[in-house]
Parts: sequence; C-alpha cells; structure tokens
Amino acid sequence: MKTQTKINNLEKELAELKLKLNSNNIIFIPELNIKVEKEIHHKVKSYNEMIKDMPKGMRLLRTDEIIFLFNSEKYNKLLNLKDTWEFIEQPFNLNKQNNYVAWLYANPDGAGVGCDRLPGGACASLGVRWVIDEVKK
Repeated sequence: MKTQTKINNLEKELAELKLKLNSNNIIFIPELNIKVEKEIHHKVKSYNEMIKDMPKGMRLLRTDEIIFLFNSEKYNKLLNLKDTWEFIEQPFNLNKQNNYVAWLYANPDGAGVGCDRLPGGACASLGVRWVIDEVKK
C-alpha cells in the first residue's frame, strides 16, 4: 500500500474516532431513528473531497429527513436550519447518473433543495453534517 493511501486511511480512522469522542455534537432524532451532527463542517471542500472523508457507517441526510427536521420547530432551532447550506443525499436517479449532487439551503426567509450541482466545486458556506442510522435492538 502506498504511503499516501496509508496516511489517508489513518486520517479517516482518526476522524471516526474524533466523532465518537465528540458525542456532544450528535443528537438522536427518535422520530427518524437516526443520529445527526449538530454542526456543519467540511466547508470550503467539494462534494468529492467530503465523500472521501465520510466516516464508515455514516451517510448524508435524505430529503425526507431534512424536510422533517426543517419543519420541526424543536430540531430546526437545535440544528440551526434557518441559516444553513449543506449537502444532502441526491434524491433523483437521473441526477445521480449525471453525477449531480444535492443540497439544502435555508435562511430566515425560506428554504429550498437544489439537485443539480457539480461535485467538484467548493464554497465557503456549503458544508455537511453526517448521519448515523440507529440499529434497532
């Protein structure tokens, strides 16, 4: 294995461990049976870069989840969804085939979902929050 590949793998493992240690940044959403990070991160990174850093066992929010969270007064406030711009899972198969990514944008005046962004571009405000599916016991 090349040295850079080893470094990348170790950095990914370190990110996973940091996430486990920083459980104060994660909230459980019982209505959706998921855990969600409170804070947006990976700003100024492209979708492609962000996906490479995604810890094992995590994923992006789906549109149905982000709509539920945005419409919930409790979770909207807790996650600061009135002022966010974050990557979400692409809901459209055709857009996935065309390599487009999706995002939620919101401000105090409203919110929307965009689904036709190219994955290589980065922006200072656009970030991500990871999601963990809870395993039913």
